[in-house]
Amino acid sequence: MNLENVHYDAFISYRHCEVDQFAAENLHRILENFKLPKGIRKERPDLPEKIERVFRDQEELPLTTNLADPIYEALKNSDNLIVICTPRLKESLWCQKEIETFIELHGRSHVFAVLAEGEPDESFPYQLLVDDEGYPIEPLGADFRGNTKKEMLKKMKTESLRLIAPMFGLNFDDLRQRHREQKNRKLMTIGAIVMTIILAFGVFSGVMALKIKKQADELAVQNDKISKQSEEIQTQAHEIAVKYALSVADSIDELMSNGDKSKAIRNLRDVLPNDKADSLVPYTPECERALANSLGIYSVGSRFSPVGSVEADDVIAGIDLSADGKYLIYFGLGSLKCVDLEAEEEVLSTACYNTITKNEALIFGQKIFYPDEDAKYVMTDVLSGDTKIVLDISGSVKKIKGHDYLCVSNYMGDNLINTNTGEVVLTHLYNDETSFITSTVAMSPDEKYAYLVHTKLDSLKTAECTLKMVEMASGSLVKEISVPEGFRIKSICQDKNILYLSICEEIGLNGNYGSIYAYDLDSDGYLFKSGITNHVLSDLEAIENNGDGFIFCQDNSNVYSISMKDGSILYSENSKDYIVECIKVNESGNYLVALEDGSIAIYAASSGIYMDTDFVLYPYSKRVSNFRFVKGMLVFHSIDSNRVGVYRSMKNPDTKEYLGGEYTMLTDSEPQISIPDKDMTLDYKDYEVTLRDSSGAILADLIDCVGFDESENVLVFEDSGKLYSLPVYEYSELLSRADAYLASVGG
Repeated sequence: MNLENVHYDAFISYRHCEVDQFAAENLHRILENFKLPKGIRKERPDLPEKIERVFRDQEELPLTTNLADPIYEALKNSDNLIVICTPRLKESLWCQKEIETFIELHGRSHVFAVLAEGEPDESFPYQLLVDDEGYPIEPLGADFRGNTKKEMLKKMKTESLRLIAPMFGLNFDDLRQRHREQKNRKLMTIGAIVMTIILAFGVFSGVMALKIKKQADELAVQNDKISKQSEEIQTQAHEIAVKYALSVADSIDELMSNGDKSKAIRNLRDVLPNDKADSLVPYTPECERALANSLGIYSVGSRFSPVGSVEADDVIAGIDLSADGKYLIYFGLGSLKCVDLEAEEEVLSTACYNTITKNEALIFGQKIFYPDEDAKYVMTDVLSGDTKIVLDISGSVKKIKGHDYLCVSNYMGDNLINTNTGEVVLTHLYNDETSFITSTVAMSPDEKYAYLVHTKLDSLKTAECTLKMVEMASGSLVKEISVPEGFRIKSICQDKNILYLSICEEIGLNGNYGSIYAYDLDSDGYLFKSGITNHVLSDLEAIENNGDGFIFCQDNSNVYSISMKDGSILYSENSKDYIVECIKVNESGNYLVALEDGSIAIYAASSGIYMDTDFVLYPYSKRVSNFRFVKGMLVFHSIDSNRVGVYRSMKNPDTKEYLGGEYTMLTDSEPQISIPDKDMTLDYKDYEVTLRDSSGAILADLIDCVGFDESENVLVFEDSGKLYSLPVYEYSELLSRADAYLASVGG
């Protein structure tokens, strides 16, 4: 409803509780039925005869940051604001916003308070107790308080004049006196009429009958007018409520992506009725859909939900996450901090090297390894705060994948550190202190040998690259493995007695070139090399698959599954953006592929299935730099950002493994399945599945849903090659889940 050109003499703001509403409804009726006494109208012909129109909203709408447009228009077009004050008023952010908005538009001189219950100090909101400078003032108003509703109505008859007088620019005492005189004249007139009727009932009975009928007709017209006004206001309030609910639904994605799940669910719960048939709070399927998605009620584990974010004082250089997902460290510009994600509190803050880079600080359990402000490499215990110097000189830090070791390489040599003890367990010095660097480091599965790749660089190409196999116990060199001239080793993994090496030429006349080489440690010779070219391959991992095996690797924008037997490409997939990191989530070879644009894909290396998801990290992640995933927890940060996003995998505890039976699968040929006892349908289109009601409105998005088992009355989902089931939830069950969640977070 457009209220831009509708003028109101008064706007009544009140809390929708029994006493407050009783006072507001009766005051509304008194104001619109009031007429100025004839004596005042003769003296002041410039004044209007009566109060023409009063605005009173029928719904209490939850407030986020802005009033709904129709409410704002009504406030802007109202001459006066009347606030019904009770101890409950202060709890209504909506009412407080109405007061603040009216004062901003019209000032304080036309704001009046009605004390309907309680004492002034507990009922009057702060906005009515101070002026624009913050000095205490006494609000203008009336006192409607009474022990019963009958007493309140009696007081309203006179106290309402305290509100009406300033609305007409009149003195209260003068208006009350004139009103009393008019009332007395009416009583005298009625008395004379009654006496006349008694004295001459027979003569004038016919005339009085006509007058009574006329009065009855006038009352009927007036009642019809009030009824139409009431219907108009109810329609207006309903339209406002629906519009506001839709705006809440539209805002949920942003709230969720910014890590404010509790606020998102609280806002949705406020605008959803307890019963879809509720006439006061309108039901909107858009809000039900947003609530189901926010709760993850139809998630079997593949969907992530933001649980918050960590904000630093300055730009973050890098992050790391402990293996149990408990501790997060973030660092940059001379400062390193550790946060307990379970307790949501900072547990450590210390100085670090001013130019620390993203992989130089790492956390293992409760021990943090990093270069301190003096460039010494140190270990700090999160719980005790004790710091131990590990190396007098820091250097290039490399985490040894799959092991509790890291390697610090400086101009003197390589230092392997046991991260459980902080002890340097192996030091391997360079022969030429100025020429060689360690570009890659790995360890045998039994941790008996370390593999150190020493590389000397010149201006045109990579040269003199050697893999050194060093015994951990003695530190002695076991063997050296050379690679073709101009190439270097980028990554290493081992399966049994075979080393798989990613060998590449990053600088040279032929451009980027990369292949997977298989080296047999027993025979000391190369078995094969893969046919991949023009790609620098990294992150090699050996994966067993039902007695067979393959190598997973990646380049900047592709993922590969390579045969261990001959190096042939079993599967390869191209990503839509630059790959930041690939993280293995289970032993069968399923990976999360984190892209620089903030999106996440899933790659099943054993089958070659690559699937883009609709999951995108929150808006302030323009270029994702670091990405960690541990036990269902996902953290990340972006280049030039001071925030770390924290997400958890959502899984409905009702999820059960689907052990068999026949279910109807959603396909292009069968894109819709009926769920008759729920009066719902499953709809499949462009690989997306939605749950809809009988009108076609979407109630939930069903990620990974593949069909419906009518005999078991369950939805069937597929995740990581396994089938799972979930029931179809009623609206009341959805609300119960929301209430339980809010209770758990204190909402």
